[in-house]
This record gives sequence, C-alpha cells and structure tokens, in this order.
Amino acid sequence: MSTHSFINKKGGMIISLIFLSTIAPLLAPVSSAEVADMVLVRVNDEIILRSELDARLEELSKAEKSAPNVDPKKLEKDILDVMIETRLILLQAKENNIYVSEKEIEDILNDIAKSNNLSREALETALKNSGVSFDYYKENIREQRIMAKVISREVNSKIQISDQEVSDYYEGHKGEFKSEEEVKARHILITLPKNASKEKEKRAKNKIQDILIKIKGGEDFARMAELYSDDASASVGGDLGFFKRGEMIKAFEDVAFSLNPGEISGIVTTKFGYHIIKVEGKKGLLPKELAEVSDQIKNILYREKSIQGRKVFIESLKKNAVIEIKDHKADPPKKM
Repeated sequence: MSTHSFINKKGGMIISLIFLSTIAPLLAPVSSAEVADMVLVRVNDEIILRSELDARLEELSKAEKSAPNVDPKKLEKDILDVMIETRLILLQAKENNIYVSEKEIEDILNDIAKSNNLSREALETALKNSGVSFDYYKENIREQRIMAKVISREVNSKIQISDQEVSDYYEGHKGEFKSEEEVKARHILITLPKNASKEKEKRAKNKIQDILIKIKGGEDFARMAELYSDDASASVGGDLGFFKRGEMIKAFEDVAFSLNPGEISGIVTTKFGYHIIKVEGKKGLLPKELAEVSDQIKNILYREKSIQGRKVFIESLKKNAVIEIKDHKADPPKKM
C-alpha cells in the first residue's frame, strides 16, 4: 500500500491519498501485436499493462521523496504485487456483484473536502496543482471503497473474539495497560513579573532562598506556603492535590515527578517565578483491571485478525487464480 501526500503549496494543505489500484491510461488504438508487447501480467482473463505500472511509478515520483534510497527494482515489484492483489479483489467484487454507487463516491469526496476545510472546487484545484487528475483520484476512491466492501464481507464480518482470547492477551500484556502516574504535591511560589528588573529578580530570588532555608531548618511547609506563597493555593498550604503529566508546566512537573514522597525540591524556575515543591504522595503505574481495558483489547485483537485475515484471503485468491507475469524488469517471466 502506498500513500501519496499531495500538497497545495498556496495553502499548505496536505491531502493524504491511499492508492490501492492503478487506472489504465487512455491509449490511442494500437495493433494486437503492440498490445501483446505491452502486457505485463495476466490475471485470469484480465491483463495489467506496462503502461499501468509506469503510470503508478510516475504518480509515486510526484509524491514527496520520503524514501529516496529505495531499490527501483524492488519498488517496481512491490507495486506490481499490489496491483495484482487489487485486480484479484476487484474481480471478486465483480463476481459477487459488489459495487459502489455514485452517491457513495460523492459523499466520500465531500467528506474529504470538509475534513481538509476545502470546498469541492478547492479540492479539485489542490489535486490539479499536485499533478493528479480529479478523475484519476475519484476512480481510485471508487476502487478503494469496493475493496473495503469485499474485505468487510470476506474477512471482517467473520472475525470472532472470545472472552478467553481477551483474557489471555491481558495476562500477556499487563505492562501495556498501566494507569497514569500521578503526584500529590504542595508548592510555594514567589512570582517574578515578565521583564522584571535585575533588582526585582534579586529580591525574589533572595526571598525564595530564605524560605527554603527555613523549611530545611524544620519549618512546616504548609505553614510557609500560607505565609509567603504568591499562588492562589497559599490559602490551603500550597496544596495542589494529585496531578498527571501534562497538567502542569513542564519544568515544574519534571521536578515533581522526580521526587519521592516526603522529598522537597530546591528552587525551581518557571515562567511564573520561583517555586519550592514538596511531594506528598504518588499513585499509578499499576496494571488496570481487565474490565477497564477489555474494549481496548478487543479492538487490538480485531485489527490483528483483520490484517492476518486479509493476507490469508488474498493468498487464497492467488492460489485459485491464473496469474502469469509475462515481463518484468525485476524478475524473469514466471507463473504464479
């Protein structure tokens, strides 16, 4: 599966397109001999032309150069494999009368435009500016949707997940389902206004240092907070309660989470001023109960089974198909 990022340079908008198939380009009438020369692969009664593979390679070349060191032969082979798999799935859709209505396509296109804050006209313009025709894009969406319906019918609808599987996964991955660590702390803040003079900065620094000396000398932390802290929490002895990572300014929380219960920090500088922190408790980093993560595990197992099921389904299609690679730069002619 290849992902192309088409960029509308004017607006900086990135539209992610997943190309699962290649549309045969419009060709001028040619003789049967010329067509035979261009046939790359036969998949049952259908063919994949060299021109189709070249068109896909050209589309990839228009994308951002995310993998400049990829072996060209391997890239061709990988793309051709995807094209063969695509053709097989589309043939399966045809046999089972699975199709996508024009309304479905229009709804998908409207959703794509909306999610990127674009009008339909702007979406078409963005594609055009990226060198991709709207018809090509639309047809790829049609094929993607048809393929998704086939996979849903043949694979996903048959997935079953037992309670035992959920339990077994939980027992084997408990470490991945820990609750977030939390810290209970108090602090004392001596504020330092933005662009404060050197004199004000010195007075604030001296004040917080004097408070720290008193605390180390045995003074009660909560009492010192009530008397000297400039923070609103001063009225409750500087008590901040429990908090998780990301809830406090980083410089503050980095120190708080590094302390053990009962420990007091040195002077901590943030954009608000100078702090002294006392950690009074910690909790978290314990495995969550199975009931808390059951749905999450089911989603994980569903994705795993869907991926594996898709592979098995495609292999079965290949096994029951006549696939003949007639010409390919990366490999000699062979039958699958």
